[in-house]
Amino acid sequence: MALQDHHAVLLAINLYPGLRDLGGPENDIKAFADWLRDPGGGNVEPKNIKVVKSSDFPLATNPNEANPQERAFINCLDQLVRDPARNWLNRVGTRLYLYMAGHGFTSGSLEDPALFSAAAQNGDTAHIAGLRYANKIVKAGFFDEVVLVMDCCQDVLKASQVVEPTWTPPDRNKDAQVKFMQAYGAPRGQAAFEREETPGGPKRGFFSTVLIEALRSAKPNPASEFVTGTTLKEQFQQLWNDSYKAQTNYIPPITPPKGVDIDLFARAAAPAAAPVNGASVSFTVNAPIPAGATVDVTRGANTAAVISMPVAALQPQTLPPGLYKATLSTTTRSMLFEVTGVQATTVTL
Repeated sequence: MALQDHHAVLLAINLYPGLRDLGGPENDIKAFADWLRDPGGGNVEPKNIKVVKSSDFPLATNPNEANPQERAFINCLDQLVRDPARNWLNRVGTRLYLYMAGHGFTSGSLEDPALFSAAAQNGDTAHIAGLRYANKIVKAGFFDEVVLVMDCCQDVLKASQVVEPTWTPPDRNKDAQVKFMQAYGAPRGQAAFEREETPGGPKRGFFSTVLIEALRSAKPNPASEFVTGTTLKEQFQQLWNDSYKAQTNYIPPITPPKGVDIDLFARAAAPAAAPVNGASVSFTVNAPIPAGATVDVTRGANTAAVISMPVAALQPQTLPPGLYKATLSTTTRSMLFEVTGVQATTVTL
């Protein structure tokens, strides 16, 4: 049965009339929402998942008229933590997921990530101070656990400040009692990136792609059969090192709660591998082709090939959802690709 006391607020901003548009945020929060609804994943009651995204609003060319802006995010929070008379609730549930994706920045000397709202433009850093909102929710004690995920840049803007939200729930000093986990798409002072899943295909954020794969593949703590904040972090780091460490020269920060770890979701060890539905993946190789070359496919952080085919005998393969790497042997040609569902994919080396 889906968890009735778990909630989520997901915010994705693709369209920025005053900045550069993005392609990945809406795809990223859709992938996370799919994991949240999955009985083998977050198992969150679907009606408890609130989504705010650029495509929910009319297209705007004037940044001042663009949405979503901060008020749309506050409205989602108020629906969770206020009663019909607009009074603050004491406790709402066990866990809240906050997932934000878009352009972002930070300021000052400490990690303080903020997401630019759709109204941001040259000379106007309109934003949503993600970490500050999460801290207010933690201190109010609305939830026993808060998981904050922000897939955005943390470029340091020295001339701008992250502004304290005007949204001010009661500070009940619940910090020591609430488990607070944080995960950011880039360390302070670094940019986050997105890419096309396949040439000309939909875009996904580097961080969100690896995070979803880590959620789907992380091993549980043997003592509890739960994937914890720490085991998720370990799996994420392995996947990131294999996929993007060389490109970015950093590892995105994932910080489990201080003290007692968070049990994110149960995952009992399967007695045997069950057949998994997947998507068809075709492979093509451009000239020149070395004699005797093979196309080798690895998954996630694993180095052993799950598929190895001579170039002369390439055939479509059905692969389960996950993050993969195809390499043309004896060359430096390789390509990362993700299988997300049943849609066919073509990988060109």
